[in-house]
Amino acid sequence: GIPVDKPCVVFTWTFDMLKWIDWNDLIIFPPEIYGRVIFDTHLYHFEGSQEHWTLEDAKKSYNSDLELMRRFFLDANIELIVGEYTLAGNSFSGEEQKAFAQWLVNELDFSSMGSFFWTFDCHFDSWSLVTTNQAVRWREVWRPDRDDCIPYNRLQLRNSGGYLSAQDNGAVQLAPEGRFWETWQTCYKKSSAKLPGAVQMSFRSIAHGNFLSVSDTQKVSLAPHRQGWETFEMLGFQQAQQMAEYEPCQVRSFHETWLSAGPGPVAAVVAVPSSAVNAPFWEVIPTWDPML
Repeated sequence: GIPVDKPCVVFTWTFDMLKWIDWNDLIIFPPEIYGRVIFDTHLYHFEGSQEHWTLEDAKKSYNSDLELMRRFFLDANIELIVGEYTLAGNSFSGEEQKAFAQWLVNELDFSSMGSFFWTFDCHFDSWSLVTTNQAVRWREVWRPDRDDCIPYNRLQLRNSGGYLSAQDNGAVQLAPEGRFWETWQTCYKKSSAKLPGAVQMSFRSIAHGNFLSVSDTQKVSLAPHRQGWETFEMLGFQQAQQMAEYEPCQVRSFHETWLSAGPGPVAAVVAVPSSAVNAPFWEVIPTWDPML
């Protein structure tokens, strides 16, 4: 038989992924029986004969796949790769094709363990890694030290009012329990140049793929892309003596306001002007840590 230390790859379409999941028992294939099992899926989307997709149209065609993959990989913690994807299915070329490739690879990196382009070379240009390299420059797209592919912590933030939660309508509020919608992936992490002792990072919702954002009017919401407003400084973000635990921290926005629970009975999240002395604390609850 196959040695148990050799991974076995099982294919599934994204629309079948939730059928595999038993939320009461997430171990689909017990490793002592089957060894290591990794799931594989293939992604292809094509515009219709009378359509001419924009870049945003092409991105939207992957929304359902990416959401299902995030539930499977990030929520259920089932190992997943994308065994095939392509740049075919649209009429992009040049800078537009490069932008699509960068977006797609980063989304697949976020929603799975990684991806494989199909195919290396063929007579159809958009299916050929060799031909598309003229516009895309795959070596740069796949650069292993780029910020958006480094695996960082998945965590939840909680205060006395509840868990920081990403909503379907783009709002951010507090929820009584920490589940899928209350889990965030930290990314772009580095030491802060503006706030001594702080760590600069962004928070990406594993449920929606959007970034936590604070506007110049102190509104807290979700944004589809990361720019300045989606950058935060975590003061006190460090592991406690127990590796699986973190010290309580304070969260400062790009505009130097601090993340806080809103007033009144509604479980709102707001950004308030303050100083580090008076800024509210958040409890950090790791749900996955690459150091563990």
